[in-house]
Amino acid sequence: MSQARVRPVQRGSSAKTQFYLIGARQVAPFEGAMK
Repeated sequence: MSQARVRPVQRGSSAKTQFYLIGARQVAPFEGAMK
């Protein structure tokens, strides 16, 4: 799927990766702030 796009997110947790995969596009900008 789009795991490559969530590759940096995987570093946090596998469960988090799936959650971002659902809205990786909407969480893309938010993911950086959540860091």
